[in-house]
Amino acid sequence: DLGEDAEIARVHVSEAFARVSSFRLERLVDGEWVAFYEGQSLGEAAVIEFEPISVRHLRLSILAASEGPTIWEFQVFPPAD
Repeated sequence: DLGEDAEIARVHVSEAFARVSSFRLERLVDGEWVAFYEGQSLGEAAVIEFEPISVRHLRLSILAASEGPTIWEFQVFPPAD
């Protein structure tokens, strides 16, 4: 929950150990989670860029991993100027 609607265009995710092999970024729209990005691996320093969207509630769904995911950082950024 970002506290209010915000425009975002980039997410940074870090794993301690590269275990994630499939993931999805989702936002809450009218009470339902809607995917806006799908990817394969994250690793130590994933930078995920996408067209700017407006979002308040955001989540990272891990769809597949070799063992328990080790996400240690999740950052959200606005569009670059």
